[in-house]
Amino acid sequence: MRRFSILFSLLLLTALVFAEGAKKVAILEVVDKEGKLNYSQKLMLRSNLARAVTNTAGFEAYDRTDIDEIFKEHNFQRTGNVSSSEIKKLGEMTGAEYILVSEAAEAEDDKLFVTAKILNVETTRLEITDNILLGSSSAAMQRGCRSLASKMFGALAGASTSTSKFLSIFTGGKRETMTKEDSIAAAQEAEMAAAAAAAKEQRRLDEQRFRQERAEAQRKAQEERRLANEKNRQEREAAEKAALAKKQQEKAEAEAAEAERAKYYITKISNKEYEYRGTFMDKKAYANFLQTNCPAAFSQYKKGKKLIGAGWGLFATGLALSAGGAACMIIADAVNPYSTLDLTYTDVPETKFMIIGISLLSAGGAMTLVSIPLLGTGYSKRNKAYKVYNQRCSSPDIQPLSLDIKAGPQSLGLALNF
Repeated sequence: MRRFSILFSLLLLTALVFAEGAKKVAILEVVDKEGKLNYSQKLMLRSNLARAVTNTAGFEAYDRTDIDEIFKEHNFQRTGNVSSSEIKKLGEMTGAEYILVSEAAEAEDDKLFVTAKILNVETTRLEITDNILLGSSSAAMQRGCRSLASKMFGALAGASTSTSKFLSIFTGGKRETMTKEDSIAAAQEAEMAAAAAAAKEQRRLDEQRFRQERAEAQRKAQEERRLANEKNRQEREAAEKAALAKKQQEKAEAEAAEAERAKYYITKISNKEYEYRGTFMDKKAYANFLQTNCPAAFSQYKKGKKLIGAGWGLFATGLALSAGGAACMIIADAVNPYSTLDLTYTDVPETKFMIIGISLLSAGGAMTLVSIPLLGTGYSKRNKAYKVYNQRCSSPDIQPLSLDIKAGPQSLGLALNF
């Protein structure tokens, strides 16, 4: 129904336009005061303005180049000024009722700034002035000139006739002189343009919605990643804290357990005296305690004692051999009638005694040297046997050997008359 209303309105407007008659408008050459526009740009602007004026209902453009001769002698291109006499002369020559004077200049971003004014030939008065910023391409010039002409001449027509007002209401000030066939074609073109505009708008909305949905999806994904990373970080920190707390708890428990066990440790006072739960023990009582309560510690104690015995045995033997060797050497020196001893004569008594003495001294010294590490190892094993007890056998259930013995500095062995 709306399409038929538009078509009917266009037909009605066409009839009204033909009833009014077209007013002639002289289109002057585009003024370029800076001289930066080329001929093709000025030609396109003038041609598009002429076409836009002609396609505006009630007006007809006149842009013959011979009208430019009128203004050449006054340097119109440099100043853009038109005198009243020139306006009258141009009206008489062309029959124009209005003159369109336009000026163009280069603007930023490769655009053109165009300003235009409409002069009334009869009154030489300025009727309307307007401007527009348009692109330098041919399509942009065509659209811009059509828009500028529609605004200016639509307003001019609206001030003069009620018919133009009627046209402005239905066409928005953009009116074209057309036949019946042109009106039908225009209606179809308008319908197609409306459909294209609707499709374009729909595509724009779809693209906008797609961009918004994609941006929202990206935002959600980013937020989910952030939350996941935050969750992982919190879980990792919680796990680290839990592990640290567990480690600290285990350490505290181990220290507490060690402290508790330490109450039942044997403490070494000296190499001859040890203490257990307030009771002091000499070496013999210490050995009896280990034998009774910790076979592993007592085994180390016995090994140490054996090594000590072997070491002292070797040491004593070495000393004896060394003493015997020294005695032999003294005897050899005493029986030797000479001041020096020649060992090459092995069959004489003094030489034999000397050789035996040297051999005994050497053997005794070797045994003495071997005995030293044996004694060190033996004493270490015997004296540190209590550590084996503390590590393996300490328990609150183990009591001192005699509960009748009072705790004090006296040793358990002495108390037991060992």
